[in-house]
Amino acid sequence: MPNSDTMRTRLNRAYLGMGQRIWGSCGVDDLPTSVPVERWMVHPETPIAIPPARQVGGPRVGDPDGPDEDILATVPDTFPATGVIGLRNMLVGGTHGWVVTPEDVLIEDSSWYGARFKIQVPTPLLAPRVRHLRGVTLSLCSEFAMWNYGHALFDLLPRIDLFERSGIGYEGVDQILCNLRERDRPLLEKLGVPMDRIIWTGRLTTYRTDRLLITSLPGVRRVIPPWAVEFLRTRLAPTPAGEGRRLFIVRRSPRRMITDESALLPILRDRGFELFEPGSASEDPRAAFAAASMIAGAHGAGLVDVIFSPPGTQLLEIQPTDWNEPYECGACAAAGVDYRYITAPSATRRTPNDFRASAAHITVDPDVFAAALDGMIADAG
Repeated sequence: MPNSDTMRTRLNRAYLGMGQRIWGSCGVDDLPTSVPVERWMVHPETPIAIPPARQVGGPRVGDPDGPDEDILATVPDTFPATGVIGLRNMLVGGTHGWVVTPEDVLIEDSSWYGARFKIQVPTPLLAPRVRHLRGVTLSLCSEFAMWNYGHALFDLLPRIDLFERSGIGYEGVDQILCNLRERDRPLLEKLGVPMDRIIWTGRLTTYRTDRLLITSLPGVRRVIPPWAVEFLRTRLAPTPAGEGRRLFIVRRSPRRMITDESALLPILRDRGFELFEPGSASEDPRAAFAAASMIAGAHGAGLVDVIFSPPGTQLLEIQPTDWNEPYECGACAAAGVDYRYITAPSATRRTPNDFRASAAHITVDPDVFAAALDGMIADAG
């Protein structure tokens, strides 16, 4: 007999199967002229300036077991103009807080997927249970923020800065939709968001709004802009927990684990690195990163607090060969942190056009890893 969690999952799926299908997507500029749109421009279009990523070991592009493309291959030339958009009679729903027109078309401007929504989200649904929100609703929802700290930090929290800079003010908002997971919600309070007006969204309710305020996606997919880093560093500035610390960020997710991490421990210990696991640490990870002079670790959300590290801090990222992504590279460029990486062969290869995050475990060559750490130490003098 299925356990209660399995039954709950089946019932949820059955319920959502009766929901409203999202049939397409478009940008605000593509809406019919009969649809009223309000705009508050905050940041104009600006060039993306990221230095070439420095690879210091591991298989390279073109090698038989190397990555398929350069780490910056997917980064566009510019950050688009960003700000706040006002719309009427919109729906907000799904786990990700998708913004959808009454004609079942997703608004791309606020979405991480953007124009790729149509090809990367094959069967999007809104829940059939609808709740009407009267007055003015601000949505801070962002894809993946409900389960991933990295997306919360890079994609959701900077939306607060866009809203504040628009000049609208919270006094003009009746309720705020947000899909931030519970453990990250104290950050909203620290950023001055009125917590008594927040409605925590879920996958089982769709919200119909009278007037909806949404923000642009901060930056572009996988790259946080400098203005967002400055906002987070200023408003969430931690007190450094020491100084000159050398941190190895331990990854305990079931995805992309280092298969023989124990072989790296003597190398780290001999070079003065301490093991730091952000999810279980007794101290604030941001305070630890703010005290670091050197950081190393496998690609993942555990590294994103590097934006709180002092300029000149060195980061060595271990990049899986089948998930060669620019998140930390772009964050380091915006924060003034020295970035370098090694690649680690993934246990499997993803199929072409698979956009989902890789789950394959990785194997790190101890000699390559040791040489990369020694290079950091030598560069630090």
